[in-house]
Amino acid sequence: MAEHLIEISRNTYEALQQELRELRQLVANSKQKSSQEQIGLFIEYTPAAIAVFDRQMRYLLASQRWREDYGLGNQDIIGRSHYEIFPEIPQSWREIHQRCLCGNIERCDEDTFIRADGTTDWVKWEIHPWYENSGEVGGIIMFTEVITNRKQAEIALANSERRLRDIASNLPGAIFQFTNRHGVWQVDYISDFIEELAGITAKDMIEDCSCFFDLIHSEDWESFVISVNQAVENATPWHYEGRLIKPNGEIRWWQGDSTPTVNEQGEVIFCGVLLDITNRKQAEAELKRLNEKLEARVEERTTALLESETRLQRLADNVPGMLYEFHLQPDGTMSFPYVSSGCREITEREPKELQDNPSLTLSDVHPDDISYVQAAIADSAKTLHNFGNEWRIITPSGKQKWIKANSKPERRIGGEIVWYGYMLDISERKTVEALLQEQEEFLRSIYEGADQIIFVVDVLENCEFRYAGWNTTAETASGINRAEVIGKAPEDVHGMIEGAAVRQRYRNCVETGIPNSYEECLTIRNQSTWWLTKINPLQNSEGKIYRLVGTTLNITERKKAEIQLQQQAKSLENALRELQRTQTQLIQSEKMSSLGNMVAGIAHEINNPVNFIHGNLIPASEYAHDLLHLVQLYQIHFPYPPAEIQEVLIDIDFEFLQEDLVKLLTSMRVGTQRIREIVLSLRNFSRLDEAEFKQVDIHEGIDSTLMILQNRLKSKPGHPEILVIKEYGNLPLIDCYPGQLNQVFMNIISNAIDALEDSFIGEQAQIHICSEVINSHWVSIKIADNGAGIPVDVVDKLFDPFFTTKSVGKGTGLGLSISYQIVVDRHGGKLSCHSQPGQGAEFMIEIPISQNK
Repeated sequence: MAEHLIEISRNTYEALQQELRELRQLVANSKQKSSQEQIGLFIEYTPAAIAVFDRQMRYLLASQRWREDYGLGNQDIIGRSHYEIFPEIPQSWREIHQRCLCGNIERCDEDTFIRADGTTDWVKWEIHPWYENSGEVGGIIMFTEVITNRKQAEIALANSERRLRDIASNLPGAIFQFTNRHGVWQVDYISDFIEELAGITAKDMIEDCSCFFDLIHSEDWESFVISVNQAVENATPWHYEGRLIKPNGEIRWWQGDSTPTVNEQGEVIFCGVLLDITNRKQAEAELKRLNEKLEARVEERTTALLESETRLQRLADNVPGMLYEFHLQPDGTMSFPYVSSGCREITEREPKELQDNPSLTLSDVHPDDISYVQAAIADSAKTLHNFGNEWRIITPSGKQKWIKANSKPERRIGGEIVWYGYMLDISERKTVEALLQEQEEFLRSIYEGADQIIFVVDVLENCEFRYAGWNTTAETASGINRAEVIGKAPEDVHGMIEGAAVRQRYRNCVETGIPNSYEECLTIRNQSTWWLTKINPLQNSEGKIYRLVGTTLNITERKKAEIQLQQQAKSLENALRELQRTQTQLIQSEKMSSLGNMVAGIAHEINNPVNFIHGNLIPASEYAHDLLHLVQLYQIHFPYPPAEIQEVLIDIDFEFLQEDLVKLLTSMRVGTQRIREIVLSLRNFSRLDEAEFKQVDIHEGIDSTLMILQNRLKSKPGHPEILVIKEYGNLPLIDCYPGQLNQVFMNIISNAIDALEDSFIGEQAQIHICSEVINSHWVSIKIADNGAGIPVDVVDKLFDPFFTTKSVGKGTGLGLSISYQIVVDRHGGKLSCHSQPGQGAEFMIEIPISQNK
């Protein structure tokens, strides 16, 4: 059979039917004979699949559409048997052909047609006999039409309707569509659940919707009608709950919900659902019964509760202070549902007075404390933390009192906060505290004003000691801040070795229980100082020593004089070395401080205009995009501008301009971002004058140093690019002087670059930076290069002041010496160099993670 069947419209089909009837009339009517050629031409070019057969089912005529539909092409089929061309024709169709040859007319509106490729089409066909002049059947005429698309649409529609019916049948309610047409309600659709709900079938209700309305309970009819009318008149959603009396007499509660709409014809349409809410209503009735029963039980217990409340009230009246229940609403409204009689003694007000006007509690607060009290209440309400505060009040008689309140907040449904607590009069305690404060201030004035160092040590369990006092003179003389001493053990302040000796002296005083005087040598500001110290033990009421009070006098000068007399030669040598070190530090410190200030100033001055440019590039890009878009719109809507505009467009090369402008702005943003990164690195590196220990990320200092030295790392004529390989470990924040460590990194990396610029081993110059944690308390930073290396005899002198291997004018010999002092003396770390000629050099910095300040 043909692989392609062509569909035609119904109008065409009816026209062809008319033509077919006229054709049969021509064949049957001997008076209106036409030539065989005319009939052949008519059938050949008719836009339908038509074929004429004789009694032996041989082809007499066939339309072009017939040949196309059945894939016959240009085959010569005239005179050949239909069964010869299509031997697969089933017997059922052969029987139909024979009946038509006997004079019957056969037709089928829907029949399946299996193509050669196995696909199935739907076909509508009709077969008529044609007659000879003698009146005998001469053969048959066959007409076919493909209706596959229409059939597929009908099947899809049927499947969709079936799915909707399945959904409706499984919903716990009856889906409906009611329509008011010209004042008459009709049911367009109702699902089968209506039978379970109302006891009537969907079919009955669609035929006559009054069968449902008749079931509405007589007591509910009026409210039902009102609800429907209101929904229609106001165009609001319809919701109704009522009762139905099923045909079997059963009463069911039902609920209807819908939203009315009006179509183009003015008809009101209700689409919604009817639910069975009988179980819910029964549950509500049972709940009402239980509530009534509960109310009876509550009433019984109320009497017992009143008796208990009376007892509690008597207890509250005899409790010191005032008990209260305080409520705070979300809108700020306050109330005191309960206040005990103790409020008379504390506030000089009656409980009812506070309950009637809760704001009196705030109006009585001292003016200097009102903001504090309000903030404390707000914080407790927000965090639900206990409210425990002290403040002053002024009673109606003008008396000032200190009170203390303590309560626990609870948040209730709706946002209300409730505090249950108590309030006490602590005026006497505050008076005693004030006297003690005066005495303490008197003693502290002596303690702080004395010209002698005074310190206090608390004696803890197991003979542990913690510093509790460190007067101003001690701060000035030792250079150690009070905050760095209080709460610390002797080892924390004086180091492990000297701290152990100090601890032993304190222990001896505690064990003997008598004052103890001694001379001791302590390292202060990295220098050994001598002190004449006397400690006195203090006992508590139980006779136990709980504190040591000590005084000390700096006798360093005297000790120095003694040592100078004994070791004058050695002292002179030490003085010279100290002078060199001090001179080195002063020179380099001043140099780096000035450099840091200059770098910070430059970074600041650059940062402001760069930020201004960078911040405006985004809106500038948006403005440029908008202007270009506007020009494009002009080009679209005014494609032929005046000649002057066209000349300008050509002169400025507008197509290149609009493409390059976006790239230009993007390049400017990249450039300003690069400048901002460089400025940030300069600002990080410029922290050279920071004199306090800080917890910092060592990697940031290394990266800032590399950023500053980036120009020296780049490829230049005569010097190839220096590759920096970073293998950073997971380091914690380090206690250090960040500016001084940056100076160390700068000195070591600069020396590595100098060495690589002279020569290097391998294909490319490299600097390898590695960091790691050692023994969980130290960090190590290794900076290695693949330069020519350092001779062994030079390695031992690298850290000596003024020693340098560089040419005159290129190096001062101070960089590594100062770096050594910063790492070893300032940070208690280690700085070493490992190198052999021809194997590069590696500098290793080791510093503790935490410093003993």
